[in-house]
Amino acid sequence: FRQLTHGRRSQIDENCRAPFTSMHVLRDTIMDHPQYLGYKMAVNEYRDLLNFVTKFDDAYHGFRVLVFTPYPFPLVQMTRGFLFFWVYTLPLVLLVDYRVWPTLLII
Repeated sequence: FRQLTHGRRSQIDENCRAPFTSMHVLRDTIMDHPQYLGYKMAVNEYRDLLNFVTKFDDAYHGFRVLVFTPYPFPLVQMTRGFLFFWVYTLPLVLLVDYRVWPTLLII
């Protein structure tokens, strides 16, 4: 049975399956709409509904690409350097009376 599955899935992969199963259920429900509504919709109406589900699918795939793209480490290092510089020089700017030695003692 393990051979029929598509490999091991992490908890993140399992959590990301929920929108896919929801989209599948939505598509099935839209295609079986006479059973649920009691009448048959026009072709363009359920085509538009399927198009909305497809647009959601495309947006979700774009979101997954954005979430799972690793952040480049050089950018992390540069951001950390700017953040340290900003945090340690901010008291110099915020002091009303600028005296060098008391300011350096505060820092």
